[in-house]
Amino acid sequence: MSIVFEKPATIKELLITTIGKAKALEDPISIAIIDMLSHYAMSIEQITNGLKKTNKKFDKAPTSKRYHVEMLKNAGLIELVKMKEVKGGGGVLKYYASSIKLLSFETPKDFEITFKPAVEEISNEVIKLIAGLAKKYSKELKHCRSTKTMSVL
Repeated sequence: MSIVFEKPATIKELLITTIGKAKALEDPISIAIIDMLSHYAMSIEQITNGLKKTNKKFDKAPTSKRYHVEMLKNAGLIELVKMKEVKGGGGVLKYYASSIKLLSFETPKDFEITFKPAVEEISNEVIKLIAGLAKKYSKELKHCRSTKTMSVL
């Protein structure tokens, strides 16, 4: 097999920024695909096999995976990174990779209670910092207020 096309995938985003991108990630299968493709470039067959290992509910027809891959590609969340000629068949095997990195974080239910002392301490430090900056740059701030431009800040 000879490689027809290959390029490294580049991470372009760390946050879902559009409705289209959010819609492309409505299905858990799409999220699982993004997660796999953020680690390795994969073909549809490899994606299908990887999803089977991830969750038995994801063991669906390859056409379903193609649908999800197409949606993710159209939303700009994954990209085609390599094409290989298939021996004997004359076809081309396409490899996709994620162009984003999904980060998941949920705050603990008791976050406010547990971290209240830390938040208060940091809030006090931020207030002191802002007061110090305001004092240091009071002339510039007065100038901004008088000219109604805040571009200096």
